[in-house]
Amino acid sequence: MLAAIRQCDETNKSSLLAYLGCQTNPCETGWAMKANWLPKRALIVHAEVYPSVRDAKPDTIKDRGQVRAMWEWARDLDGQNLLWCEFCRPIDIESGFKEDIAIQLTEGWILGASPTVRAQ
Repeated sequence: MLAAIRQCDETNKSSLLAYLGCQTNPCETGWAMKANWLPKRALIVHAEVYPSVRDAKPDTIKDRGQVRAMWEWARDLDGQNLLWCEFCRPIDIESGFKEDIAIQLTEGWILGASPTVRAQ
């Protein structure tokens, strides 16, 4: 999905996404290195998430419970100024290696799915 957003935006550089200051992670943002790693023009960051990586909140609709759990997880980390840590390079990805480059240029990464390198 993130690759599709990025590809659509590249076909029209004056698109609404560019106007709104949207960037995809990590394809356009790179891995976080510190709390304020985004350029000022990045007002919205699109990140891929899998709500099933969090235990679902009780709900009559399973998907809604999963999304609510993911939202609360991100909200709580953001409230502690720690959400940026989830945008750091995953621990099992070696910096500068082939897989790291592929992830940053084309594939993207799933936010919150793996431990990240936080001590930069």
